[in-house]
Amino acid sequence: MKIRNVEMVSTKDEGYRNYVRTMIAKSRKKTAMRATESKVEPDLIMAASRYLEYLVRRKLGGSDSNRVIAYEINDGFGWSQCYLECDVVRLKEGVLSVTEIKASSNNGRSTYKGCKQLKRIYDILKEEYSKISLQVVLVDYSKEESQSREFTFCDVPISVTSYPLNEVLSYADANGIRYDANTIYAAQQSALIKKQKSFEQWQKRIDVLKSKIQQPDEGHDNSSDFANLLSQALASFPSYSMQ
Repeated sequence: MKIRNVEMVSTKDEGYRNYVRTMIAKSRKKTAMRATESKVEPDLIMAASRYLEYLVRRKLGGSDSNRVIAYEINDGFGWSQCYLECDVVRLKEGVLSVTEIKASSNNGRSTYKGCKQLKRIYDILKEEYSKISLQVVLVDYSKEESQSREFTFCDVPISVTSYPLNEVLSYADANGIRYDANTIYAAQQSALIKKQKSFEQWQKRIDVLKSKIQQPDEGHDNSSDFANLLSQALASFPSYSMQ
């Protein structure tokens, strides 16, 4: 795909606001279906994420006002205008820093999603900025300690920092920043229930695998059965650990 006319604009940019309205209308049905499956209204999930995104942005020291990437893309059928909002953008001393913020109890999945978004951002901006720093910040619904690590995603260096939910809310309380605690805690409860169910499903698969290993059939080579069961168990293995 070809990209041209890349620039940073404000979230108040009229072209961007119209683009968002169009995208929301297209995805409304899909979002509603996902919310039905998780038993949580999409407005609740989005509201909690927005609150936490705002709080973390404040905790990180704010963002430049122009944190939306405006660009044109040609996918082989002509040029079209696109926009991509970044959670935090800061340009200082020639270095463009971009941060994506995620709230979840599944850090593995959220880290992957954040890194995938940052890789896309990097591919769009790399011709415009020679120095780009990328970071994923996770608001962890289930852990109680901050963590930081560095790694490479598709040859792009990215740092990942995880904040426990209580640390983010304590920062807000200490600085007099208002938020809807009921909305955030409801989203947290939903995430923890979903995490527990995923863990229980994984544990059942492991129990089946153990029983097959402990009770082999006489005169039968169980190596093939073992390989199949192991593959099934690992396929459902959650990308987080229960605390």
